[in-house]
Order: sequence, then structure tokens, then C-alpha cells
Amino acid sequence: MLSLPDDIKTTEIEGYNGYVNDDPSFVSKYKYFVAEGLSLYTWYLPKYAGVDSETGEALFYKDVTDEATGAVTRETTKNASDATEYLCGDALPKFQGGLSTSFRYKNFDFSVQTTFQLGGKGYDYVYQVLMHSGGQTGTTWHKDMLNGTLGRKPIIPIFLLSAIPTPMASLLARTGSSPARVISASRM
Repeated sequence: MLSLPDDIKTTEIEGYNGYVNDDPSFVSKYKYFVAEGLSLYTWYLPKYAGVDSETGEALFYKDVTDEATGAVTRETTKNASDATEYLCGDALPKFQGGLSTSFRYKNFDFSVQTTFQLGGKGYDYVYQVLMHSGGQTGTTWHKDMLNGTLGRKPIIPIFLLSAIPTPMASLLARTGSSPARVISASRM
């Protein structure tokens, strides 16, 4: 983004002045932060902080401002709707392209086409859906749920070893969603 009018710079995030693009006509499931010096598609989401070692619930980061000193400290919360949203990377690739070729001999035709991109971050919504709390019927879980607390005896302190929160039907009501999943979009 080259420049923005001062009247739409309503929010300062990590030193950038801009605005949150949460217009439902744009992309309603995702938020981007638009500011000078950033990509038009800079992810703006809560950050996953891991698993509570005592309960197995998902944790998210939350910034808290001390009213007396103005100092900002980072804490964790179990409620995703209380979490602070942060800049989480650029959705656009640094480089993209493709290659193709075809070969024909008599009645034989052979063609190959490939595309690639390097850089960028993508939101893995399918993974988020498959990592649900278990309160939905007729759906499946991702195999990563086996790395969490699913099927473990409560005697084992597995919460200390796992990055996957425990599946609980009430978890979805408290967090509002599964942990945000922004991953590398580089592919070939």
C-alpha cells in the first residue's frame, strides 16, 4: 500500500497506522490489516498460544494495558473472542509462475503443466474445520487430533506434551472458533 488518507487511519498495530478490512462483502471469514508499508493482504488474526497444561484447553494471546503506567503486557486467554489480533503475515506470494510443454509424435500427444509460488501465507480453513471440538455430528476429525488428548487416560499429563487442545463440546462455545491456522502458501 503506497499511501492512505489520514481520515481512514483508525488503528495503530505494531507501528503501522491503517484500518482493519473486515467488510463482510470482502471476505467475511478473514480479516486483513491495511496500512502504508504493508501488503494489502496482511493477515490480522488472534495468535494461538498453545494448550493450558492443567485443562487441555486452547490458549490465545491477549494484550493488557496497565491503566496507571500505560505499559502493555501479553497474557493468555481461553476465549478467542477476548484475544488480541496481530499481524500474521502477507497472503500474497513473493514470486509465482508456471511452466508447460507438450510433445506430439504421430498419434501420441503428451503435455505437462505445472504452477508454483514462493512465499505468502494461507489460511488453512479446512484444517480448522477438521480440528473441531467434537460437538458436531456427521463430521470427522483430522489425524492430528490423535496427537492431542483424544483417547488418552486422564492420569497421563498429556497437556504438557501436546500442542492440540482437548476436544470438548463446550470448547467451541467458549472460544468462538478453533485456533487460527495461517501456514506457508509456497507450493509447486
